[in-house]
Amino acid sequence: MDLHPFLVWQKIAGKVGSDASAAFAEIGEKEDQYDDNGKNKASASSLSTDAFWIEKTKYEIYCDAYLSFHFAMQHGIFVGRDGPDEKAKETFHLWIDLLNKVLPPNWPLQNMLSDIAENIETVLDSEKNLLEIVDRYPPPRKHWSHSCSRGDPAMGYTCGLWQLFHVVTRKSKSSPRNSIGYGIV
Repeated sequence: MDLHPFLVWQKIAGKVGSDASAAFAEIGEKEDQYDDNGKNKASASSLSTDAFWIEKTKYEIYCDAYLSFHFAMQHGIFVGRDGPDEKAKETFHLWIDLLNKVLPPNWPLQNMLSDIAENIETVLDSEKNLLEIVDRYPPPRKHWSHSCSRGDPAMGYTCGLWQLFHVVTRKSKSSPRNSIGYGIV
């Protein structure tokens, strides 16, 4: 099913406080509205009434996902006074391993992932170690696309992460390298 995450949340959010199974059933019925490339088969006029649907290119999706991942590496790993504990380090290692295996090998994000993976034993020893690697691979854009930011430059981070999660789940399902054993396929 190639539904945009905003459409899913819109349908589920409308069912808050009730059984969400009806929302999932309604979403499943709409599956045929999308072609194999995830494009909505509906006419442009019907798309304009959907506040959540803004056309985006694969390049925009890639840039938004890269920018959010880059931002998360800079600001979301070393929070508070203490660095990540051993369980968090193991989870980080699994996350980097998963991304390495399922993201397209031609994505420049793979360069950063490979560098992190090569230094996985020491990368989380300090924020400096992590940032030395992350800062070597700046995102191709400095701002999220309009489809993620909705015109507000302070928006876009969460959307970019959802784009990354979407690519990961799609690629892990369809990738010949999907013998990853993480239980998501």
